Order: sequence, then C-alpha cells, then structure tokens
Amino acid sequence: MVYDDESCKKNCELRGHDHVIETLAFLTCAPPSKSSKDSGTKITSEERRRKDKNRDYLASGSRDRTVKLWSVKAASCLMSFEAHENWVRGV
Repeated sequence: MVYDDESCKKNCELRGHDHVIETLAFLTCAPPSKSSKDSGTKITSEERRRKDKNRDYLASGSRDRTVKLWSVKAASCLMSFEAHENWVRGV
C-alpha cells in the first residue's frame, strides 16, 4: 500500500509480487527549473521539495526474483524484470 506522507491517507494498493518485497525506491520525475538546468548548479531546496511531492513511479524488488516498475497514479505495474537469478535486495 502507498500512503500520502502528509495526510496519511491510502493512495493505492499495488499487488503483483509472489514473495516478500525486499526493497523499494520512488522515482521522481519533476523537471529541473530553467535556472539550474542552464547554469549547471546544484538542485535548490524548492526543487527538492517539488521532486519529493512528485512521486509518480515506484520500483520494487522481491524474493520472487523480480523487479517491478509501478505507476503510483494509475496503481498498476508498468514493467516486470524477471531475469534475476536470486532475491532482489536493492533497486
């Protein structure tokens, strides 16, 4: 289950692994502001907050030897990577 970290309300429930999930990682997709993109400077605190709020995708690794890429907004699995020979402990 994915919860909103501010309201603590359930966003969605993602099901698909056949065994214990060992690892999770949110993938943020907020574009950088024009100023940091052009200047090559470090990310600003506002950009960090904006990226943290924009958690569109989630990657999960499991003891079922798969990595799954999820759309949090659509509450669905976009891809499943099944070529691992052992448990997946990091994404």
